[in-house]
Amino acid sequence: MPTQTRWDAETDLLVFGSGAGGLAASLFGAKKGLRVLLCEKASQLGGTTATSGGILWIPGSAQARAAGIADSSDLAEAYLHHELGNHYRADLARAFLDSAPIALAELERGTAMEFDLSASPDYHPELEGGLAKGRSVAWRRGDSMAGGSAPISPSCARRSRPCWCLAA
Repeated sequence: MPTQTRWDAETDLLVFGSGAGGLAASLFGAKKGLRVLLCEKASQLGGTTATSGGILWIPGSAQARAAGIADSSDLAEAYLHHELGNHYRADLARAFLDSAPIALAELERGTAMEFDLSASPDYHPELEGGLAKGRSVAWRRGDSMAGGSAPISPSCARRSRPCWCLAA
């Protein structure tokens, strides 16, 4: 008779790392009704994103359009082409530029996550297609990630590393 393995927890989606990518994947999973377990090796939720300012580069966001920023995906693609040089891939750039504003809007829809237009410029606004403002958004600080109505709650306290569970 085979030995049965006992698991601490069962989950639909296991995410390692709570940076921008891990948090977004976790939130998308929870919005789809999945039981999500998010594990972070650091003592702080947010990974390096939390200590780097949490700025996201999203050309064509609703926040930029609302602020009247004169931009286009063609300008942003030209900027990426010059910024990335030999590493530029048109297919990946186009996929990012087409999907990033949609993904950001979906992160905000029906959640406590809100983003504001940042005053941050492109890294090299003087390059072709570069802008001095309008492509970066920052997470609106508040209590959306802790306490009360937070979709994330600390879990697995007996473990040596922090884990969080997302409620759908």
